[in-house]
Amino acid sequence: MAEKLKSKSASFRVIFPHGKQTQFLMQIKKRSDLPWYEIANLAGITTRTLNDWRHEKLTMPLNALTRLSQKTNQSLPKHIITKDPYWYVHKGARSG
Repeated sequence: MAEKLKSKSASFRVIFPHGKQTQFLMQIKKRSDLPWYEIANLAGITTRTLNDWRHEKLTMPLNALTRLSQKTNQSLPKHIITKDPYWYVHKGARSG
């Protein structure tokens, strides 16, 4: 039962206000003094995904956000919204 809850928490998405996701990632880069590919390794993702996060094309999962903030001693940003898994499904269902 706990495994199901843990896997569900991994799919929560974090919605930042416009421009704040990029700002947060730039603070991570500045604080860690690591190249982008190593920051991607810290988050457990590819550099392509990290670039999409930096350009705010994709939302970040909550577990990657907490992993980055813990490993770089960066506090979690304020004014973020966490969305439940499959929060976007109703949008597709309406258009279909």
